[in-house]
Amino acid sequence: KEYRDRIEVNTFAYIVRNYTNISSKEYSYIVIDEAHHAVAPMLKRVVQYFTPEFLGRLDAIVPFVPLEQQAMTGIVQKYLNRLQSRAAAVGLQLSFPDEIAEELGKQCRQQGGARQVRRLVQEKVEGPLAVHLLKCTKKPGRLKGKLENGTVVFQ
Repeated sequence: KEYRDRIEVNTFAYIVRNYTNISSKEYSYIVIDEAHHAVAPMLKRVVQYFTPEFLGRLDAIVPFVPLEQQAMTGIVQKYLNRLQSRAAAVGLQLSFPDEIAEELGKQCRQQGGARQVRRLVQEKVEGPLAVHLLKCTKKPGRLKGKLENGTVVFQ
């Protein structure tokens, strides 16, 4: 099997135990986390065994710092702006009060951060918008989203 464009993550212990079972040309790129391990005799042997196009070292671990509420709200607002642009392209003017972006930003901070924003906007805004549009008997020219008991509704 040929695997192209893949990322493989191995522990130091695994690769030291198993590197001779892997083709020396297996990897195009090798990145060693915590480069201070690179001076270890076994890791030197492993690195010399492989013939990658690129060998990189990460000298530090970058810590995860949760985004502040203002940043999360800004990211949600960016997705809402994109939704407004998509709607405008088909002749629908959407408006959202700031409280929607703020509320969704709070929910994202509680549920795992910015990775959740797109899914949350789809679930909490785009889904209710689609349901509202399907129920309309004629195409609306403008809709306003608002929060009612923590749920986005359109009118």
